[in-house]
Amino acid sequence: MAGTGMMEPTPLAGISYVTPPEGTILSARDGRATVPCGGIPIPLREEVVAALLPGEIPSYDAVGDGLYQALRQNPGCTFADHYALLLRDAYPHLVADLATQLLMLEQKDVDILYLDRLITALRIFLLMEPENPLFLKQIGRVYREKGLRLSALNQTTRNLYHSQGYLNRALLLTPEDPDLLLLYGDVSWLLGKYDEALESFQTACRIGVGERSLELEERLGRLEAGAHPLVPAVDYLEAIGVALNLQQQQEYAEAAAILWDVLDDEFFRQQCPLPEVNYLLGRCYEALTMPKYAEECYAEALVKRPDYEEAQEALRELTGKG
Repeated sequence: MAGTGMMEPTPLAGISYVTPPEGTILSARDGRATVPCGGIPIPLREEVVAALLPGEIPSYDAVGDGLYQALRQNPGCTFADHYALLLRDAYPHLVADLATQLLMLEQKDVDILYLDRLITALRIFLLMEPENPLFLKQIGRVYREKGLRLSALNQTTRNLYHSQGYLNRALLLTPEDPDLLLLYGDVSWLLGKYDEALESFQTACRIGVGERSLELEERLGRLEAGAHPLVPAVDYLEAIGVALNLQQQQEYAEAAAILWDVLDDEFFRQQCPLPEVNYLLGRCYEALTMPKYAEECYAEALVKRPDYEEAQEALRELTGKG
C-alpha cells in the first residue's frame, strides 16, 4: 500500500490481509448481520487468503475469525479500534466467547501467561467501549498484579507504569471511585510518586472507604510524616528480580546478599510483605547447605501467606515432616 497514504497493517503470525473495494458489505444470517469491510486491510488466516480466487470477497465467517485472531494476537495492532467495532457490531457470538474467557480468567488465580491473556481480553473490550472506566480500572489492576509477580519482576517498572496509565484514564472518567483512588495511590506509592499517592489517598479518605478506613488512615499518616522506604519500592522489586535470575544461574550467595539488602529495609518489609522473597531466600540457603536458615525463611513465608503451596512443600521436604 505504499504511496496510498494508508497505514501498513501489523504483521501477525498466521495472518494475511486483503483489502476489499470501497463500499464492500458482507451480509449473513438472512441480512441480520452485515459487515462493512471495504477500503481497509482485513486480517484473514493465511490458508483462507491462499484459497481465495482473484477478486473474490472472503466470507462473513472468515472475516469474523480473522478479526478475532488478529485482536487476540495484538489488541494494539494497526486498525485495532476498527476491527473491534466490527467484531462488536457484526459478531455477537465471538464477543460472547471472549466474555466467557474473560470471566473464567478472572475467577481463578492464574500465572503470568494467563494474566497476559486477561489483559488482552480486557483491552479488546476497551476498544469496543473506549470510555468504559471499569475496563480501564481492571486493566490497571491486572498490570499491578503482574508487576508484583515473582516471575515478572524484571519488568515490574514497565508493568506498574502501564497500570498507572490505565488507572489515571479511569480516574478522569470516575474521579470519586474510592476503590480506584486506593488502587491508584498504591501503584503511585510503589513507583515512589509519594505526592500523587498522598493526594489520591486523601481524596479516598474524604469520600469514605468503609472497612478500609483504618488502613488508609495509617498509610496517610506515614505519607504525611514522610515515612517511606529508603528507595522506591519498585527498585526493590527490580532487585528481587535480579536475585531470582542469579538464583536460577546457581549464584546463590550473590542472590541471598541482594535479598538480605531488600529485607533489611524494615519499612519496605512491613509495607510490602512479599512471601516470595522469604521463599527465594530459603531456596538460596538450602542450596548453600544452611538448612536452619532455610527453614526459618520458609516458615516466615508461611506467616505472610499460610496457603503458600511452594513454601509448604519446601518446608516439608526440608524437615521431613508430612
